[in-house]
Amino acid sequence: MTDYIDNIKTILDNIDKIPDELWVRRERVNQPLDQKQFIILHEYNEGGYDWESERLELTKDGELRYAFDSGCSCNGPWENLSDKEYEYKKCENTTKKSLVVTLDEITKVFKERYDKSYDDEKPPYPWNESNTINDLVTLLGKPDVSKVFGIRNTEIRRCYVKNIGYEKIKKVFDVKVIDSTTDNNGKPMELFDIEIKEEIDKNPIITIDRYLMVVDGSSKRQYLLGVPNNIKTCHFAKAWTFDIHPDDFNPIIET
Repeated sequence: MTDYIDNIKTILDNIDKIPDELWVRRERVNQPLDQKQFIILHEYNEGGYDWESERLELTKDGELRYAFDSGCSCNGPWENLSDKEYEYKKCENTTKKSLVVTLDEITKVFKERYDKSYDDEKPPYPWNESNTINDLVTLLGKPDVSKVFGIRNTEIRRCYVKNIGYEKIKKVFDVKVIDSTTDNNGKPMELFDIEIKEEIDKNPIITIDRYLMVVDGSSKRQYLLGVPNNIKTCHFAKAWTFDIHPDDFNPIIET
């Protein structure tokens, strides 16, 4: 639990060092539509007809915000309201709130949940999806090429790769290129494997992870995206990132 608090404090103390481009990410990579804050912790619960979304957000101005929404499935965020208009009108129990909180207040919440998680024999995490906190701390620290593939957040990893350089990463990890080509915009794509060496219970473990290097058609930014190991081509890998069958993925131009 102490690590969470220390890491949040490190982020708050260095918030001016977070690249501006990270504050204008798309919603699909965990950025609210108003583009003013990160969701650094998030827990989404669904049970029967009820749902609730609980978030800890970090604003560009250095505030911590606690946000909470709840309701029933007929007005859940995934529903098409035109198809559920009748049920939606019947349901008026949606709750929404957003509060500015202090680090001390969040520490208290963390401690309560940390203690309870042990009582319930659950993992000792205050909320789910805490990788963003750790990833931001890595980005704010001294560049270390060995940490690149430990960053789970795609946008933060992209900034880290930009700081270090893709070619240097390839050399250090001695990557094995599986396929290389260009996309419809003439930008390079590479599908490659890396070896990840770990030690579990004093036993050395080597795993092979596969990544696609691709340039986004609209932002022109370079990404390293994890893909399944059974994918053999860049085209298939890129289609997979859009959740489209490769036979159906043939854009004339990407924007």
